[in-house]
Amino acid sequence: MSSQNNENIVRVTQVETTASVLNDGDEDAENNEEKKERKAAYFVATSPLSDLRFRALWSQLECFTSPEKIQTVVIVAPGWSQREGYLEQFVQKAKERIPHLKDSKVVLKYYMNDRYDVGLWCDAAQDKLDVHNDASIFDLHDDFIVTNDSIMATTEHYSGILDTLRYDNLNMTSLNYSFLHEKHEHSLFSHRWIFSRSDKMWLESALRAFNHDGMKTFLSNVCVSADHPYFCPSLRNRAQRKRCVVEAMEIRIAGLYKEDQVKGLFPADVPPEYSKQGGSMWHSNYKFWKFLYETKNFPVIKVSSNVLMEGAKKRAKGVFPTCTKYLDDSFLDPIRRRPIEHPRSNH
Repeated sequence: MSSQNNENIVRVTQVETTASVLNDGDEDAENNEEKKERKAAYFVATSPLSDLRFRALWSQLECFTSPEKIQTVVIVAPGWSQREGYLEQFVQKAKERIPHLKDSKVVLKYYMNDRYDVGLWCDAAQDKLDVHNDASIFDLHDDFIVTNDSIMATTEHYSGILDTLRYDNLNMTSLNYSFLHEKHEHSLFSHRWIFSRSDKMWLESALRAFNHDGMKTFLSNVCVSADHPYFCPSLRNRAQRKRCVVEAMEIRIAGLYKEDQVKGLFPADVPPEYSKQGGSMWHSNYKFWKFLYETKNFPVIKVSSNVLMEGAKKRAKGVFPTCTKYLDDSFLDPIRRRPIEHPRSNH
């Protein structure tokens, strides 16, 4: 598949990592464009390791990318996945089957995946949209949604984080906000993570939105090389290193902005009445997730959470078909049969 087969699907290949930060833009030009219609780009980082990840990606394309809200969909994947070719075939099927995608701009890009999802987002945002544009995707859009394939959409036509960003004129919004912070305790014989409350809010990275100024601040602070201290290269334990990265690339991000310029829409922290029925945060507590889903129209389920997925399969009828109505299971057969040969993903 190529752009010659469908003018609205563009494949861009780049397996080298670009880690430069954005230069300051022309602020006067931005001020002069306040009256124009705002354009939004939807970035979704995917590491296509299983049919479940493909389902999660499909669900977002089906329910979160309405052309009335999103002008460009940018699917970003690690370079190893390009060799397999499944992702291009899958996106082509999505274009053919999901009605609103037929006339949408969908861009598929590949990069070296050496800096987790944030590296994929950085490379894509600073890259050209396609061969017909010299400007970067960042320069061509006003608002940005940033996510990955760890969440499956469960609500049709959801645009809450983008609507809130625009209506309240914010720099950043997120689906979930938290006041819980993990601390690593260790001794000679054991180690564990414990939770403690804080007055400082952090916004989860699963589904976030930024306006142009907010995205510039975000990219300028996270688009660093793989050997930067933010990626904790000195830590050998994979779990500890990933947690260190979360601190630098997720938890601290809300603090880059004024308090009245950021907002989370749903609580991530489990209230006391649900605390004995699961984990401390929404993605590790089925009962609390079910409460949010059934009473608050919570629009996602975490596919990387076995607790949520098993609970939803047994008790929450209708969750999975909602945003995969146009997905034919036969599309996933080649993915299920393939041998998985790729570098270990840090996605």
